[in-house]
Amino acid sequence: MVHLISSEGKQSANLKELMINFAYTLWKCSPFLNFLSLKKTFMVFIFCFPFALNAQVPKNMKQRGQAVFSVLGLKLYDARLFTPGGGAFEEDDESAIEITYARRFSKNAIVNLTMEEIVRVGRSSPSATVWRDCFQTVQRGDRYVVVSEGVDRINFSLNGQKTCTLEYPDIKSSFMGIFIGENTLSRTFTKALLGE
Repeated sequence: MVHLISSEGKQSANLKELMINFAYTLWKCSPFLNFLSLKKTFMVFIFCFPFALNAQVPKNMKQRGQAVFSVLGLKLYDARLFTPGGGAFEEDDESAIEITYARRFSKNAIVNLTMEEIVRVGRSSPSATVWRDCFQTVQRGDRYVVVSEGVDRINFSLNGQKTCTLEYPDIKSSFMGIFIGENTLSRTFTKALLGE
């Protein structure tokens, strides 16, 4: 059974979260503000912006590994794996994966590739309709973060904005298996992502 909690109708909540992140960024940088001109203050904001940008990765998680996925020398995306305290990946622990795209991909391409890869690694996939609520067309530099909550629930965010929460039996293993499973497209990529 699939349970999808879409972000549609929750734009005000997303805006509120973004404003909170912005306020946190200013607070984090406040010791500098009294000593800098407006132009320099803007530069401080750019420097401190990652504090807000990483807000959807749980604070107890640290980067475990990172890898670049390329096909025939063509870079498609960068990936980073986050685990509790940056420790070894454990199937039963919460984890997060961040994908930063190096080029444009249409929504349909991401949906189709995701489903194909889940099936290829021997897992069950939700329908295309469900995935379309979670994915959007991406451009170079766009960043998806997927955070697990147990084994049957994952949350998707695009550039800091939540897109959906997907509940499906064993969805964590099904989705994460594309990147860090036993039958991925590149063992070198997977080992680097796992920090091995």
